[in-house]
Amino acid sequence: MLLMVIVVFAVIFLMWITSFRKTGDRDSKRNYRQWNHYETTDGADFEKIIEFKLSRLEKAGGLVLSNCYFRLNGQATTEIDHILIFRSGVYVIECKDYSGWIFGTGKNENWTQTLPPNRRDGESVKNSFYNPIKQNANHIRIVRNKLHCNRTIPFHNIIVFDDNCTLKRIDNTCGAYVINACRLYETINAIDQKVGSELTMSDVQDIYIHLKGDSESDDSVKAEHILYVNRIKNQKMNEKYSTYKTCPRCGYPLVLRNGQYGRFYGCSRYPNCKYTKQSNV
Repeated sequence: MLLMVIVVFAVIFLMWITSFRKTGDRDSKRNYRQWNHYETTDGADFEKIIEFKLSRLEKAGGLVLSNCYFRLNGQATTEIDHILIFRSGVYVIECKDYSGWIFGTGKNENWTQTLPPNRRDGESVKNSFYNPIKQNANHIRIVRNKLHCNRTIPFHNIIVFDDNCTLKRIDNTCGAYVINACRLYETINAIDQKVGSELTMSDVQDIYIHLKGDSESDDSVKAEHILYVNRIKNQKMNEKYSTYKTCPRCGYPLVLRNGQYGRFYGCSRYPNCKYTKQSNV
């Protein structure tokens, strides 16, 4: 009888500890979001959090542009998450609201996001995305061209990931800064101290006005940009599948999957078509 009472007490105690920890985690996340004036952390809100952090640098003389859409030619547009014009140069900032583990170097064409094993099959999930260092380097080239400036202006390539992800084996030797959001101030302050005052207040204001005049942010431009990005994604997807084999049974593209005995190619029409082919990848 005494043993049963002890066991019941131990179970209740463990349940209370678990509940306390979960409540503490929720409170911690809620306080973090409330401090940033935002309650949720989807992609749009993550960018808002970064925008709020950057806006605090305006007290030190910086000026911030967020969600800038620049036209590259008659049709294409590109979106730049944030541009900070500061005394130490122009900071072009790309936001990545990703979780899990992130792997990549400056030379890789694509980076990898690894998520924990899911409950369904117990396997981790891997997703690839375009190298954000290269992506943001292209953004910097666009901003340079928009300025039409003969003088040398320091540009700083900063990639900001959500604090919920872990940056694993990231190569920063290419001159870019790949950081979690919690290190944003620290990183900008370090760059500022290293570079010093390269721009006057007049320079900062002139650059801000010039870029603001060239950028577009109305809803029609945003919708146009989304259509353009989706079209490019579809083109790349079609190119990827066209360069690889299609299913010999139905003609649909083969998709790389993870299975019990390793990676394999399966028909994209599964379960309607169950054709598989062993992969050497």
